Parts: sequence; C-alpha cells; structure tokens
Amino acid sequence: MTIDDIMAMADRCYSRFDAEPQWKLRAAIEQAIAHERERCAKVCEKIEDEAQADWKGKSGKRPCYDPNDQGISDGACACAAAIRKGTT
Repeated sequence: MTIDDIMAMADRCYSRFDAEPQWKLRAAIEQAIAHERERCAKVCEKIEDEAQADWKGKSGKRPCYDPNDQGISDGACACAAAIRKGTT
C-alpha cells in the first residue's frame, strides 16, 4: 500500500479534507514509513555483522572459513540498502 492509497482511503472516509490536515497526514505517514524502513534495515545490518563475524572466524562458532557466511553477509548488506532505497 502506498501513501497515495492511504490518502485516497482518507479522502473516502472524510469527504471534506482541508489541505492543511491532508499535508500533515501525508507527512506523518512518510515519517512513519521512513522510520519502519530504517528499523528493518538495521535488522539486516545485524544479520550482516553476525555473518561477517562468522565468515572471518571472529565469532568463535566455526574454526574455519565458510563461503556461505560471506554470502549471507553480502546478501544482508544488499537487503539493507534496498530497504533504505524503498525498493522491493
């Protein structure tokens, strides 16, 4: 659901939306979406950091290099970037 979808629903519920409340609603929605994207990206970064520690043998979980950990780290980094960019 996009911001425009939410605004269209609000317009249907409140047929006479003044420009000021509509602007404030849109700003609040955009801020909430940005906050949620950042929260989700931080989850990906945590996964990236943990996998990178495993990959470099710093976590103590495995004694040797595992290329799967490198792939997990790289994928989580790409995931965080895509979330911040707003792509799906």
